[in-house]
Amino acid sequence: MDVQLQHTQVSAAGLIEPLHVGTLLEALGRKINVPPTAFVARETFLRRSDDESARALELSDSQWSNVRRARDQTRITVRTEEQTTELALPLPPAPPGANPSVLVRSVVLVQDLTPTQPAEPPAPLDGVAVFATPLAELGSRAVHHTGWNELAYLLNWTPHKEQLVYGLRYVLLSDDPLVLNELRVYRTAEWDATHNHPKENPSPAIHVRALSSFRSDVGPGVPKAKQDEAASALQYAVQHTQQLQKSLDAIVPLHRDI
Repeated sequence: MDVQLQHTQVSAAGLIEPLHVGTLLEALGRKINVPPTAFVARETFLRRSDDESARALELSDSQWSNVRRARDQTRITVRTEEQTTELALPLPPAPPGANPSVLVRSVVLVQDLTPTQPAEPPAPLDGVAVFATPLAELGSRAVHHTGWNELAYLLNWTPHKEQLVYGLRYVLLSDDPLVLNELRVYRTAEWDATHNHPKENPSPAIHVRALSSFRSDVGPGVPKAKQDEAASALQYAVQHTQQLQKSLDAIVPLHRDI
């Protein structure tokens, strides 16, 4: 049976003033399902080895728009959180004139493509102290799954930038049993992958991301009922994210994720 295992993610993100974080948590009081947990993730941004985005181009405005939209497709992200490494796949850009409010992307687990023996999981992070944890310790907790770089090389991708993402993860109530709704409050720090240490102090900016995800296998072997469930889950995830954008707009404007 020809089935590709993947997930779909719907997201919107923005920046929040530190003084407004308490107000945000109060507004989410009825939506929070369980106490927040700390998380740390490593994100490596890749680009096509033949990407010419660094070259100066002399084009008309319309030609440049077409080139820019095409370059938006030639990006991929390797993300590791809690010993799970995933590939966030590039999607076709929005057509000219369209202004989608949320981002929809497909995610494939690297473990399914390059299986290896898993390492011993580290002790859980302390949610209260996650923002005070040294970056070196955070970096040791989010290490990409073995084989991702070989896979990227075979697909003609090369690393472009790497960062750590760390903060608090809130699980929100969901009306669809297939959809996991989250709100993440976090900071980022650029990481030097060559020397395995942070490049500089973490950014003082506090990010907020609304994220809804669900399993959405593809391929001719997926039963029609499962395809219908995934389509319904996608519709709900988009609506939920848009409703969250409206309800939180006065506290933290959430825009289409990147």
